[in-house]
Amino acid sequence: MELKGKSEYWSESFKDLDFSGVEIFSKGFDSCIFEKCNFSEATFNRCNFVDCEFANCNLSVVKMEYSKFSDVCFRDSKLIGVDWTKAAWPRLIFSSPVKFYNSIPEFN
Repeated sequence: MELKGKSEYWSESFKDLDFSGVEIFSKGFDSCIFEKCNFSEATFNRCNFVDCEFANCNLSVVKMEYSKFSDVCFRDSKLIGVDWTKAAWPRLIFSSPVKFYNSIPEFN
């Protein structure tokens, strides 16, 4: 599965999709829901996630190359081997950029 054609996604749902090993480059996601998607060993390169939810997803060994997260929720998801220091974090944080609920976050 590739995200072709569009650079911005608004209030869209992605379910049961396999993005394993795929590079997702310069995409914006606002109020999107990812459910039961496989992102293992994928790369988020210069992506922007705002008010999104990842539910029952596998994000093991995802590369966060300069991607931004704002009010993103990881629910019942697996996030092992993710180097969060590679994401693009704002200098001032007014709210929680990411939240984890019943997920397995392992920080490198």
